[in-house]
Amino acid sequence: MGLTFPPAHVLVFLALAQAQTARPVPPATPLTEIPTRLEALLVSPSIVVVADYYPIDMRFGPGLALDAVVVTDADKQARQRGLRIQISEDGRPNGRTEASFMDFEDVVRLSRALQTMTDLALKYSGQDSQRATDLSFATPGGFRVAIHETGRVVRVIVSTGLLEPVGISLSVPDLLTLKQAVDSAIAILNVK
Repeated sequence: MGLTFPPAHVLVFLALAQAQTARPVPPATPLTEIPTRLEALLVSPSIVVVADYYPIDMRFGPGLALDAVVVTDADKQARQRGLRIQISEDGRPNGRTEASFMDFEDVVRLSRALQTMTDLALKYSGQDSQRATDLSFATPGGFRVAIHETGRVVRVIVSTGLLEPVGISLSVPDLLTLKQAVDSAIAILNVK
């Protein structure tokens, strides 16, 4: 009585099947991390969250909206304060809209950055046609201000969103108006 072996293709199939079942399945990982404490509280599971939004008067129309935000865990009374900035694609109210949140300390940093960027843009504008200058400031929550200067042309873009940002164009003087709106949010948040 001789030994009989299965055909080679059956052995290969069995080896592959065993190899596939022996591999551990990696744990699911989130697509993105939550970049701010404000957002982390907003999406906390199994708790009642109260979010109060205080709209900031803006002159930019429907394309850019700012809200001072206070988020509270109703049971523990833990609070986070900050800012939500929403930008609609091409400034259209029915366009795709993205939002960025920032914690209070980042709101203060944004205010200082807007002043610095405005001062630098006014200082360099039109001074040297042979130079290009880029200025930028970004928050952990995905809000970004960028200024690109080439010779006498200055372009200001503000955008929001971490994965698929939405942006609009502003002028350098608009940055001071935006700073005033951010400072209004800081004043509201300081008393909340």
